Amino acid sequence: MTADEMKAYALATFEGVNAVENAGDTFLIFDPDRVLAPQRWMPFATIVTGDHYDTVSDLTARGAYRINMGLTKATYLSLFGPPPKERDERGSCGPAPTTPPWTRSCHTRSTPRSTG
Repeated sequence: MTADEMKAYALATFEGVNAVENAGDTFLIFDPDRVLAPQRWMPFATIVTGDHYDTVSDLTARGAYRINMGLTKATYLSLFGPPPKERDERGSCGPAPTTPPWTRSCHTRSTPRSTG
């Protein structure tokens, strides 16, 4: 699935979701009436297609993208276990860059955000 297909899936599947784009990245916002002012937009997920904010994800590969989603602490722990405590020289906590991008896993926060 490409980044564009992921965006189309999200918009078709989840009622009230709006997509805002910047620098090739897509920010998914819940705004069913399309009335929120831009300063009130808070994406619940982002589809990041380039190394605009970090290079650890190595999104320079053709067609590579990363999906960022907000999770509660309990959900994060159930999916990934305790957050990593160390990073390598690249800042990564996942496998080396020679592995395919879709198999890498790196948690960019040192501790999961507690939202519930």
